[in-house]
Amino acid sequence: MNRQSIYDQNPDVSCRPEEPEGGILYNPTEDTIELVNFTGLTIWRLLDGKSIPEIVSEMLGMFDGISEDALKEDVTEFILHLVDKRFIKEREPA
Repeated sequence: MNRQSIYDQNPDVSCRPEEPEGGILYNPTEDTIELVNFTGLTIWRLLDGKSIPEIVSEMLGMFDGISEDALKEDVTEFILHLVDKRFIKEREPA
């Protein structure tokens, strides 16, 4: 992971929101599912060619009572977990 890496949803992955709890991600290529909570679903929806700092910046205004450092740690952990499982694609900035 590079601090400036850009992250995108894997276009093969489908997302079924199960609001207000979160959602279900399905990767047909790997035949795997991932259950995500509300925060994970929010991160998933923000994945659109953004870096982790950009996602954290957008989320800071959405969640009260969480520090930027804690949020950055949670976002990073979530994204890297889903990169490993091939739900999210990582690329270098253009």
